[in-house]
Amino acid sequence: MNKLLLLLWILLSACCLEAQIIHRSGVSSEKPTDQNLIKHYYQLGLQYKNGDGVPIDYTKAYENFKQAAVLGDDQSVYSVGYMLYKGFGCQQDYKQAAAHFAQGAY
Repeated sequence: MNKLLLLLWILLSACCLEAQIIHRSGVSSEKPTDQNLIKHYYQLGLQYKNGDGVPIDYTKAYENFKQAAVLGDDQSVYSVGYMLYKGFGCQQDYKQAAAHFAQGAY
């Protein structure tokens, strides 16, 4: 019985500690909104494109910009167009780039 109580106490302590860590880190347990996802994908795209804290990877940058563009972010649509125009992380395609530039123009 004592072992069971000890195990229960350890499990509850671990859960409380995890909750404190999450609270302090500012990570929300709520379902992310489209705006949060757009920001997340766009920022990841920038990081991979520029090598900010990660190795430069144009393919990952392109994919993240595309994810944000699908969610409706004009800046990401424009970034996808830029990647298509330059052929960074994808096959160069001027026609698709022009369509993205027109759609994402600000």
